[in-house]
Amino acid sequence: MWLSSSLTCAVFGDTSLSALLPLVLLFSIPGLLTKADFLSLPWDVCFLLAGGSCLALAVKDSQLLEIASSGASQILHGAPLWVCIVGTVTFVTLCSTAVSHIAAANVLMPFIVALGDEVVPKGIRGGVTLIAMPAALALSAGSALPVSSAPNVNATAIKRQGDDNRPWLQPKDFIIPGAVTSVVAVFVISGLGAVMSEAVA
Repeated sequence: MWLSSSLTCAVFGDTSLSALLPLVLLFSIPGLLTKADFLSLPWDVCFLLAGGSCLALAVKDSQLLEIASSGASQILHGAPLWVCIVGTVTFVTLCSTAVSHIAAANVLMPFIVALGDEVVPKGIRGGVTLIAMPAALALSAGSALPVSSAPNVNATAIKRQGDDNRPWLQPKDFIIPGAVTSVVAVFVISGLGAVMSEAVA
C-alpha cells in the first residue's frame, strides 16, 4: 500500500488513512471479523505507536526540528569534525528517544545531510557520509521511553502480571536501562565516528 502511496494519497489522503482502509473492509464483510475480534485487538500498542508518530508530525509541522537544526548548525559551524559528529549523534539520540525511530529518521535525516554539507570541510573523503552515517546509527540508540521503538512498545503491551497483580513491565522500567544503553551507544558511535573522521582528515 505504501508503494502505491502516490496514487492512494490523492484519493484517500495521508498514508495512515490508506492503512485504515483494509481494516474497515475486513470488518465490513459479514462473518469475516466479529465484534469480539475488534475488542481483542491490542489497542494499547496501537495508541503507543500512533502517539510516537503523532508527536513526530507535531514536531515537524511546528518546525521545531528546523529551529533546533539551524541552531545546531550555528553552534557546530567551524568546530572540528569530531565535535560535529559527537554533537550530531547526541542530538539524534535524544530526538529518537522522544519519538519513534522511524519517525525520527523521516524528520531528521534531511536536516542531518544539510548540516553535513555545512560543517564537513570540502575535499575530505567521505563528505556528508561522515556525519550522516553516525547519525543513522544513532537513530536506533534511543530506548529510554516506551514509544522509542517497536520492541519497547511490544514489551510495554505484555499483560503478564506477578503474584501481586502488578504488570511485569511498566513505562518507568524503561527509563534507567534505556538511558544507560543510550549513553553507551552515544559513546560508541561517537568514538567510531571521531576515529573515522580523523583517519580521513
